[in-house]
Amino acid sequence: MYIYVSNSFCRITRYYEFLDNFRIPDGPIFLTLCGEGPCNGITKDYISVLSNKFGAAVVSLEHRYYGKSSPFESLSAPNLRYLSSKQALFDLAIFRKYYQAGITSFWVCLATFMFHDFCF
Repeated sequence: MYIYVSNSFCRITRYYEFLDNFRIPDGPIFLTLCGEGPCNGITKDYISVLSNKFGAAVVSLEHRYYGKSSPFESLSAPNLRYLSSKQALFDLAIFRKYYQAGITSFWVCLATFMFHDFCF
């Protein structure tokens, strides 16, 4: 686990990376979003298979309101003002700029969902 410090109201975002298959300098970077829950690392699933096949790095980023990346002690209404899809996309853009410094790779964003998200 690594910690990325954003200047967006001095918050900390956790992320994990798996670089064993990364083909430097031009291998792709697969970005997985942990979704609506804490990020517990990179799972060994189909993304690992794709990483091996394409020589990709895998980076898994925790959302700002879930897990240990939450900038607030409580999720009261005033604290939820930054919980939006627009802000989440902004966070991704800022993280990509931070992470990609000195790397010429292209990015592929892969959404991962836990099984319980599909249960009705």
